[in-house]
This record gives sequence, structure tokens and C-alpha cells, in this order.
Amino acid sequence: MVKNFFYHLDYTEIGRSRKYFDAKNYKNLESAQVTVFKGYSSNFSLLETGLYLQVDSAVKIVRGDTVL
Repeated sequence: MVKNFFYHLDYTEIGRSRKYFDAKNYKNLESAQVTVFKGYSSNFSLLETGLYLQVDSAVKIVRGDTVL
């Protein structure tokens, strides 16, 4: 369900890390030769009161001219 939500927003999951990044909105830092992607990370936890979904902001930094 979480994957479908992020895919609907055009976010891309990198690996099986449960981190989703906006591949269309990134920043190139040419002086450092890196590309910065902003996104979100998600995680489910089972608590005594039920299932808990934790969503945090995430950043992916890629060296070189590689773009998703």
C-alpha cells in the first residue's frame, strides 16, 4: 500500500531500502560532482496498540553524473 502511494506520486524506490525519491526533482552540485535527491523513508512497527507507520524525510547523494 505504501509503495503504491509513493509510485502514484512518481517517486522511485532505490533498492529494497523502503526509501522513495523524486527522480524528476533533484539538484546537481557541479562543484562537488554530486546529485542530491530528496524523498521519504517508511517503516512499519508493531506496537501493543496496533500497527504503526513511520515516515521520515530522506536524502540520497549520488556521485558523478548518474541520474535515476
